[in-house]
Amino acid sequence: MHLAFDIDRTSYFSSTGNISIREYLEAKKKTISTYLADVEEYANAEIQIPAAWYIRADFTDWEMDDNYTMDQEGDRYVITLSRNSQFRLKVYNSSTGHWYGTECVSGDCTVPYTTDNHTNIVLQPGTYKIFIDPYTQKIMLERG
Repeated sequence: MHLAFDIDRTSYFSSTGNISIREYLEAKKKTISTYLADVEEYANAEIQIPAAWYIRADFTDWEMDDNYTMDQEGDRYVITLSRNSQFRLKVYNSSTGHWYGTECVSGDCTVPYTTDNHTNIVLQPGTYKIFIDPYTQKIMLERG
C-alpha cells in the first residue's frame, strides 16, 4: 500500500488515494488515545512470548517428515527429520539470538554424534527427533 499526502484532501482515503496529512495524524492520534486509555491494563499484563526455535542444517538430499514442521510436546519443541547422508545442524533461538550446538546436547543422550570446528552436531544418515528444552536450553537426540 502506498500513502501519499496532500495539504488538502484530494480524494477519500483508500489504498490508492491521497489523504491529507491532518487526517492521517488525527487517525494516529485516535489510535494512540485508545492504547493510552488502557495503559494500566497493558502495563500489568503478563504476556508470554514463546521462544522461536529454528534449525540450521545441511539442506541437500532431505526427506522430510510432516513437511519439516516443529511441534511442541509438553514443554519441549521437537523436530522430526530424515536424511540420506551424514549432515550437520545447529539450533537457533531468535528471541535470544544464540546458536546451540554440541555444547548443549544433553549428557544422557544415547544417540551417537560427532562435532566439527564450529560445534555443529554431526549425525549419520537416518531419521531423528531433535528435542529442545527452552528452559534448560538442552538438546536431546533420539532415533526416529
